[in-house]
Amino acid sequence: MGYDQIFIKKVFVVIFFLTIFSFCHGCLFHQQKPSPTALDKSMPAIEQSIKVVDESRLRQGGALLVIPLTAGVGVSATSELERTSLMFVKGIHETLESTDIPVNVISEDISKADFVIKGHVLNFQQAQRRQYRFWKKGVTALGFEGRMIDNKTKHDIILFSLRVESSEMDVDTKNLGYELGKSLANAIIEKFR
Repeated sequence: MGYDQIFIKKVFVVIFFLTIFSFCHGCLFHQQKPSPTALDKSMPAIEQSIKVVDESRLRQGGALLVIPLTAGVGVSATSELERTSLMFVKGIHETLESTDIPVNVISEDISKADFVIKGHVLNFQQAQRRQYRFWKKGVTALGFEGRMIDNKTKHDIILFSLRVESSEMDVDTKNLGYELGKSLANAIIEKFR
């Protein structure tokens, strides 16, 4: 065996191992971000305080308009907060839409609504990501407070306070907002069972 053939074999071995290393490296660092619905299994516990003030009026049902939550005291109104608030609305809408209770979510004029949900974001904290995906500083936390009112009488139907935080790498405020919306919708659904 000549020197040239040994050199070519060594080059092929090096190329082979570099290809394997590149593939493994890509698998490790190029993970897909889970969708909000895929997070159900690994979602942290939600701290919730939901008080139904007028259950008889709630059980009558009607059209529900969910107004996206606004920034509360000490929380900056950013585009990320706006997107998170819209995910909260989406969580409520999709959860209520999948049931047969007499509360249907609308996205039209407030004058057509029987109920209105409105509130504020009290805690909005996104963990800082480092240069590499596996380095993350802090926790992602989200807290909402609000009420569901009868649109005609302006009386409270439900008062709610929802809070969740996570140190998971792929959880962001939009995912948490979606889960908080689902949590509130599930509490509404429970009053019809």
